[in-house]
Amino acid sequence: MLAPSLLCYYLTIAFHGILHFTMKSALGGAFYMIIRFVTVRLSSRRSLNP
Repeated sequence: MLAPSLLCYYLTIAFHGILHFTMKSALGGAFYMIIRFVTVRLSSRRSLNP
């Protein structure tokens, strides 16, 4: 009786860990893309009219 509940517990922890990791990496990727986009826009604007 203990083994199935323990397995469910570990599966839930693993699922939450994977979900949290993917969310964090996705947020980091989006943040990086936004910063890159802004820097590219600023550099292109600066090079267009010095």
